[in-house]
Amino acid sequence: QASEASQKLSGGMMAVAMAASDIRPLLKLVSTPQSSLTVACINSPVSVTISGDTSQLDQLAVVLEQRRIFHRRLRVDVAYHSPIMGSASMEYKRDVGVLEPGAVDQSTGVDAEPIMISSVTGKVVDAITLSQVEYWAQNMMQPVLFADAMSYIWTPGDVTIGKASSTNTPNSHVVDLLVEIGPHSALESPIREIIKAHSAATTVQYYSAMKRNASAHKHFLATLGRLSCHGIKINFEPANAI
Repeated sequence: QASEASQKLSGGMMAVAMAASDIRPLLKLVSTPQSSLTVACINSPVSVTISGDTSQLDQLAVVLEQRRIFHRRLRVDVAYHSPIMGSASMEYKRDVGVLEPGAVDQSTGVDAEPIMISSVTGKVVDAITLSQVEYWAQNMMQPVLFADAMSYIWTPGDVTIGKASSTNTPNSHVVDLLVEIGPHSALESPIREIIKAHSAATTVQYYSAMKRNASAHKHFLATLGRLSCHGIKINFEPANAI
């Protein structure tokens, strides 16, 4: 529904190797009273994605080129995660209607519900919030706080994330393994940049389920093997049957 509604809009996006606080003054240089570019995604402490009008993105590219700052236009023709998505967001809310939270699949053998850290809020989100259509509508317009969501994993608090730690810190659990689920390791660079910025994450290991131009079968099994070496219990019977 969200994709269908957004196709009626126009715009573009651009990846830039800058911190969000550093890019915002440059966005003002190409903004007008009628239109302005937006930080659509905070990928890492040194990487953002900009969204907005294509002509203003072209102007921003000139500014970045003059400063020799890396930038790359994305292959999209919609200004996702920006105010331009406002009309699509309203249409989405109207078409979706009422949402209901799902139930945990007990057949998986997982005892507890999974913890989801939202890239909309940068914090843990509960099932009640996820069942509100307003949350998903805002997701279309608000920036993706990926760096905040990832950093939350290593932020001391009262939410149990990861495995038990030997320390008696406020958050007595730690995450030391990350696995990206998708057709390619698209988030590897920003994830490593986030890890580098956190002293509590220096020992974190990153793996991906698949990688472009590599055998999906071999790469997936290799990742399972690495996880097993880290002490993760893997049911290899269904894995070997792939």
